[in-house]
Amino acid sequence: MTNIEKAKEKLQKDGYTHFNIKDFDENFYNYLLPFKCSEEKNLKNFMHNLRADYGNGKSKVNIQDKFESFEKASEKKKEILNFIKTNKAPVQQVWFFHDSIRDILGEMFYSELRTNRDWYEIIENEYLVYKNFIYNIVRYLFDFDNNQKFVLFSPTLTYYDTDCELGNHSDGTTTARICALLIYLNETYDETDGGLLILNNKEKVIPTFGNIAIIDLQSFDIPHQVTKVTNGIGRYAFLSFVKTKENEFIMNTEELKK
Repeated sequence: MTNIEKAKEKLQKDGYTHFNIKDFDENFYNYLLPFKCSEEKNLKNFMHNLRADYGNGKSKVNIQDKFESFEKASEKKKEILNFIKTNKAPVQQVWFFHDSIRDILGEMFYSELRTNRDWYEIIENEYLVYKNFIYNIVRYLFDFDNNQKFVLFSPTLTYYDTDCELGNHSDGTTTARICALLIYLNETYDETDGGLLILNNKEKVIPTFGNIAIIDLQSFDIPHQVTKVTNGIGRYAFLSFVKTKENEFIMNTEELKK
């Protein structure tokens, strides 16, 4: 049995799985190479958005704000962490993100064509390439036929640096989503630096380049978390949710909050 066959079997049995994209599609692995992140070359400057949920009851705060730069977003994070420490407030999550993979694809592959009148069409075509790689993975793992149409919902680039974390939680099975899918982009990673995805309270995923983690959101309700980052350059990953086309506009109240 191949690695990808084992990964598929695990998903069907446990509701989650992880593997390296190279085991499934070397072309997708090679496509992602320009996004590989190290201390010298990374995607930090794209991180203008901050997500933070902390406190509880009437004092609970939910932040999903956009700033003019990563530096400004970092200042806000520092302010939030000082408040959390001073008030001993419970933390659900703190992390950075960029909410448009299209922007990132444009800057990475076609920045010199910015003045081209066909710019948006060019980027949309590139985004279609990215989506089709994702959809091929979903078709295989979930046994969808080739005619099934999908929607990539809320595709983002995420970044966890020092003191960022995601508390243990589960997403439920009522949002019409097929799965959550994470693709890791760090060239190397020391697991003692934190930032590990923990699935079902026991299984850890090391966020090194090309590793992918998938959680079934149709039939399973798998708890998962990202441990607090304590050191290193931080953790970079693409995060996406996938729906079937016919469920494109179905969402519940919790999903609207995200």
